[in-house]
Amino acid sequence: RVVRPATTRLRVSVRFEAGLKRLESAEEEGCIPQRKETSGRTYVRHSDRTLEKLTVEEAKQIDDFWSKRGVSKLQAKSKLLSLAQTRPLFRNLEELREKVEFLRECLPGASVGRIVSRHPLLLERSPEVVLECLLDLNQILPDADIAKMVERQPTILLRRTATLQRNLQTLQELLPDCNVERMVERQPVLLFLDSRASGSIAKNILSLKNLFPSSDVYRMLEREPSLLYQNSERVVENFKLLSSALPGADTGKLLTIQPSLLYSDVRRRTAVNVERLERIFARIGKRCGIEDGVNFVELVTSGSGSSLLTTRPETTESKLERLEEFVPDAVLRQWLQRPSTLSRVLNASHAVLDRIEYLSACKNCDTGFTSAVTMTTKKFCEKFPDFSEWQENKASKKEV
Repeated sequence: RVVRPATTRLRVSVRFEAGLKRLESAEEEGCIPQRKETSGRTYVRHSDRTLEKLTVEEAKQIDDFWSKRGVSKLQAKSKLLSLAQTRPLFRNLEELREKVEFLRECLPGASVGRIVSRHPLLLERSPEVVLECLLDLNQILPDADIAKMVERQPTILLRRTATLQRNLQTLQELLPDCNVERMVERQPVLLFLDSRASGSIAKNILSLKNLFPSSDVYRMLEREPSLLYQNSERVVENFKLLSSALPGADTGKLLTIQPSLLYSDVRRRTAVNVERLERIFARIGKRCGIEDGVNFVELVTSGSGSSLLTTRPETTESKLERLEEFVPDAVLRQWLQRPSTLSRVLNASHAVLDRIEYLSACKNCDTGFTSAVTMTTKKFCEKFPDFSEWQENKASKKEV
């Protein structure tokens, strides 16, 4: 047991009593919901209204309402039900329907369900205020997709326009060679970085320039804007860990293609993935009779192969097993010796790899396996009209 000094205990107790008094006064003013028991029924008091506890049927109606509007995560639904217990708006389905429809009209292409899941209290803002904020954002960011920005960061509608504009100007001064508007569209949280954060941003930019003297750092930042607010010491450490995990690789080139590796868990995840992937490719290379084995370093540094380092090894292994089963050894051997082609095939989804299984069962087919994987869905379905039906039958058999 840790015994605190008397002076510390006194300070803690004084702070606790002061906090308790503030809490009690806030409850009296109606700022904090209060629960009370009255004749066996539970009520919730919020501000000057007293709300009866939701019945099972009401809760089900609210749950169904949000399910139909794209709110699928259990945690988000639970939060919305909790709000319905204390805030009148969130149990008034007619008013909620109007609010949701208004957001859909103002934010075409955005998922309103996702916006509500991330920040449900946005619905309490009046339509006039929301519309004014959207118009202001469109004025300071004329080329950005405002709907997508709000979907990614709904709280941007709660920020003062003058503050956002000032932060945007600061970013433009720090990143003169970048398309800052495009970066902010992808990472709206950048607009929340005030002038106090400009020093750390400048430090991170300098650190990246020192790490990659021959690379276009500004282009890298455009690809991965979150590097601006990462810990520079961690970035340097990850660079060194990747260099040791992939000896002989051009780490600078790799990280220019896949800059997210600079802030990933390289020590416990990426380095372990590299070891497992090397064993997987060594095994399949040996089975296909490639004496020198698969050049793993060239594979992960060519084209889209770098994404293999951020993909679960089990996923890559399952795709390779499908290739071993349905692709002729001669074709597979050719792919293993061409890293750029192999990386494109392994980055395809399992739904796309179904085409290989489908073609292996076809007779007198003039379409190559490589072309089948890289072909657009529309073109492939036009060439093989019965493929969609074949794929549906395969999925139904799998479910059974």
